[in-house]
Amino acid sequence: MKLTRPDNRPDGLTMIELLVVLACLFLVVGLLLPRAGGNRQKATVTICINHLRQVALGQMVWASDYDSLGSAAHVPIDAAGILKSLTHDGISSYYRELSNSLGSPKILTCPSDNRKPAPDFQSLTTNHLSYFLNLDAMSGIDASTAFNGDRHITFTPAQHGPIVILTTNLTMQWTKKLGHRDLGNVALVDGSVQKTSNRDLTLILLPRSNTVPHRLIFP
Repeated sequence: MKLTRPDNRPDGLTMIELLVVLACLFLVVGLLLPRAGGNRQKATVTICINHLRQVALGQMVWASDYDSLGSAAHVPIDAAGILKSLTHDGISSYYRELSNSLGSPKILTCPSDNRKPAPDFQSLTTNHLSYFLNLDAMSGIDASTAFNGDRHITFTPAQHGPIVILTTNLTMQWTKKLGHRDLGNVALVDGSVQKTSNRDLTLILLPRSNTVPHRLIFP
């Protein structure tokens, strides 16, 4: 038996059918977007970790050129005369001095930071930097000492100025500024990088022994 369509039925989709199709499309997009966003976040965290590792290794290579047991963070103050005033410009001057060891200024900027990489080392300022520097890190002394790390840390009591002295009365935690949620990355003097939670941040940053407190300089 041959069925025929009534003459009063319009060609194509009805309005209800079109709305059903659109609703299905929105549902699919809504399911896929969180997964895509999560993949992008994982990718930027991985790039950030690689950047920090390259920075730490570059500092170690530069320090070895001075034939010193001190890390590159310590050598400029004692030997190279860099960071004399320990100002905001000082930390960018420090990285400009390391340009041959670092290779590219792009590794000094986290991809999830709202700061943009410098086009070259001559143009480098603190506004291009995403990572703090431990001025008192000593390679060969304690491999678990922090060398560099993400800048998005908040301290209690609040600290003012670019330099923070790590004392036992300080508590610290990551902010959400860099888009890493409640996590952050810290490079150690052995060249490794650790993804760190708020719970472990204080344990990593505070010195293990009763020595002079370490100083962190932030961009």
